[in-house]
Amino acid sequence: MNLQENDILICLGQSKLSKTILSATNGQWSHTAQVVKLNNELYVFDAQEGGCMPRTLKQWQYDFNYTYIVFRSIDKGRDLSDWFMQFSGVKYDKKGLAVGLFKSLVKNIFKTKSTMKEKYRNNGLFWCSELTMKPYVKNPEQFTPQDVYEWLIDNANFQIIKQ
Repeated sequence: MNLQENDILICLGQSKLSKTILSATNGQWSHTAQVVKLNNELYVFDAQEGGCMPRTLKQWQYDFNYTYIVFRSIDKGRDLSDWFMQFSGVKYDKKGLAVGLFKSLVKNIFKTKSTMKEKYRNNGLFWCSELTMKPYVKNPEQFTPQDVYEWLIDNANFQIIKQ
């Protein structure tokens, strides 16, 4: 599979955190990432516990061993590599993730429309799906990896590229 700049990766991990995300969100996906181009080479850029940073695909696969599918934009006009790189080194939002998972759990149990409290919006920190959705939607902190997957499925500007 040849990845391309701006591809979005929807991932399934095997870690305890991945399993917690799956349970809380009642989803089938636990992580998201995007492909950026730096110095004519492709990297996977995502938010992990160590913060937001690019890694070579080989290093990313070695470090996390995700199973993933690829979504590709059919609109080739927008290069997001520099846009994502402005967040390189930004810390991982552990508190926001915990609150988001709790909200997702409540939402799934009680079938409510739960939203993130203001103090976790635009706090300058990211979890994976929030970072992935930031260039596309107004409130990216509302997105779980499952929500990103569903948004991409429903969005005519993206297509699934088989892994």
